[in-house]
Amino acid sequence: MPERHILHIDMDAFFASVEQAANPRLRGKPVIVGGNRSYRSVVATASYEARAFGVKTGMPLGEGLRLCPQAILIPGDTAKYADTARRIFTLLNDLSPAVEVFSIDEAFIDLTHVHGPLSPPAPPMGLPRRPTFGGCPGSVADPVEAAYLMKAMIRHHFKLTASVGIGPNKLIAKLASGLKKPDGLVWIPQAQVQAALENLPVDELCGIGPRTKGHLLNLGVTTCGGLAQIPIRLLHQKFGIIWGDLLHKMSQGVSESPVVPYTQAPEAKSMGHSHTLNHDARDREDIETTIQMLAEKVGRRLRRDKMQGKVVTLVVRLAGFETFVRQEVQPAPIDSGAAITQAAMAIFDDMGWRGRPVRMLGVSAGALTARGVRQLELFEEERGERRLIEALDRIRDKYGERAIAPATLAYSQVWDDHYALKGHGRLTPRAVIRESPPEADPLLRGES
Repeated sequence: MPERHILHIDMDAFFASVEQAANPRLRGKPVIVGGNRSYRSVVATASYEARAFGVKTGMPLGEGLRLCPQAILIPGDTAKYADTARRIFTLLNDLSPAVEVFSIDEAFIDLTHVHGPLSPPAPPMGLPRRPTFGGCPGSVADPVEAAYLMKAMIRHHFKLTASVGIGPNKLIAKLASGLKKPDGLVWIPQAQVQAALENLPVDELCGIGPRTKGHLLNLGVTTCGGLAQIPIRLLHQKFGIIWGDLLHKMSQGVSESPVVPYTQAPEAKSMGHSHTLNHDARDREDIETTIQMLAEKVGRRLRRDKMQGKVVTLVVRLAGFETFVRQEVQPAPIDSGAAITQAAMAIFDDMGWRGRPVRMLGVSAGALTARGVRQLELFEEERGERRLIEALDRIRDKYGERAIAPATLAYSQVWDDHYALKGHGRLTPRAVIRESPPEADPLLRGES
């Protein structure tokens, strides 16, 4: 079997670079793309000029501005970035049909089974020639030349730079793209994978975050080479069979994950929303209100796509940026905001919160399945609840998402803050869902 040639293309400081490409006056200057100064926010992207001062993606916006007070702050334009990304992915798809969109600024490209020369659309004049590495210039047999061509096309058409990693699989290709930024190109062939991983910090591998890194540190593991020496039985004991097997394979640079063309992308495996609070929440009621708002949004998306989720996940980030992620499998698939709220709050209560200030909350539903014919519900109350949910969806379809809200959300600060951040100003719903027992509500009794 021939060695796979997987490319990972990662746009450099994408949001900030798009702004600099669109506005020549921003070029060469420190740029931070983030939120409004009047609201708590994080740095979405910082240009490399700002990164030289220590500004990093994901840090609090206030901290970024303190590190680089001369930075030019841009609120950001999601539509502009998404459109640019779409056009870049379309260009890549013209060069190779096997392009998987990994995020708004990243893509994997599988050149393994593509034969014949690359035929770029409208090739730029005066494109500098690059040395070939075993193969005809510009042929798919030469992944390095293919990578140079893709980088040159992106620079020519969009005035943007990209870093490219090449490897025998997606894991190694993504690792390689981050080794030389910006505008880098690194190829790690199969024969060099073990040497490349031996002294590499474990958290350089995609999928190993701070929590897993901490657990591995407790085992004395700091490098991929050290992880490879851990008996797989011990990994099973510490992380479970599935995650333990995956860690063992990752330590050896093994990944069977295919490149799934974005034109054939599978349905979403989860749906979720998150919200950064305007102030650190210490009150349980504020936290529950935020979770309910997020759960209602998740439920609405599920029902709109005729999906249900069997796993509810809650993300809690404290003021010190310590993050906890917990999930629970539900007895049956759910799609209502109330059911998701109940499940998420049960998770929260099991976390041992102890009043610590909360900065961000996230709720998602996973293990999604299509909502087919519902099982016969045993109780009149359940049928009434379903009719109520469907009635509320019809109201929102006609008058908008904020036309009606549960009473617990209607006049809450989190409701106002969430939609004010999205540019809607302070809003009051047109109607409030009153909370009453089913027998007291004519709608739930089926009366018109």
